[in-house]
Amino acid sequence: MSKIINAKGRINSNSGYTRVIGNEELGRLLSRVQSTIISNESKLERMLIARSKCIKDIDEFIQNATENKINNGTYLCLKKTFKKSKKYSKKIEPDMMIFIVQENRVCKIIELKDGDAFDTKKSAKEKS
Repeated sequence: MSKIINAKGRINSNSGYTRVIGNEELGRLLSRVQSTIISNESKLERMLIARSKCIKDIDEFIQNATENKINNGTYLCLKKTFKKSKKYSKKIEPDMMIFIVQENRVCKIIELKDGDAFDTKKSAKEKS
């Protein structure tokens, strides 16, 4: 994972952090922290994708899972794949979903989060 010492962040005083805090040095530090978090989340996503069986068509995958045509295992569905769905993508927009197909053909769906900060701007939308 990336370290904050390697992060660049905003190098000028045009950072939102600097404007809110009113301290350029602290604003740059907070910008570097945010840059590190984003970098680590991207790296984690790339690692998961490289090690996963990625779903190419979510509508077809779910249909096949309900008809017992999917082998047991763990499958990854990325946001861009999910957004192409004609049936399921209208109410939620997760970054990625992990489907675990078990003997009884029940899929468990989770949204992966690195840390404890949830994307609250979408949470009301995603509850429905």
